[in-house]
Amino acid sequence: MIAEKFSLIEAMFADNFRKESEKINRDFSDIVSSVYLYSPEDEEASVNCCIGIDVIFQNVSENNSDNLSLQLDVEKRVEPKMNVRIAWGHPTGEKVSKMFEEPVVVTENNLKIVQDKLPEMIEKLRKSIQDNPNGK
Repeated sequence: MIAEKFSLIEAMFADNFRKESEKINRDFSDIVSSVYLYSPEDEEASVNCCIGIDVIFQNVSENNSDNLSLQLDVEKRVEPKMNVRIAWGHPTGEKVSKMFEEPVVVTENNLKIVQDKLPEMIEKLRKSIQDNPNGK
């Protein structure tokens, strides 16, 4: 069931994530952005699925994180749930923003909400890159 839900999410969002990653690479010279997709092939695996934009900063201050990501997670449960968040990597792990307070069930309506709010999340990602050129 989760593989089916994630296939739908991948079809809906992967191209958009790739286009935004390419734009970020063009617009910010000191970072490298890429898209990642993870979905375990084994339906029984106790792992979440995710799609995201990974941003690696090249000129990072010594104690700052060099990684920022926008990620759509699908949690493996009886009824798969998802959330979209922007967060810094180690050492801060600071969350910049999340779309839903708690993960929501993967439904057509919630996917539409993600589709409608994704441009706002991408704008927050871009602002975090711009405001923190040396990582955070």
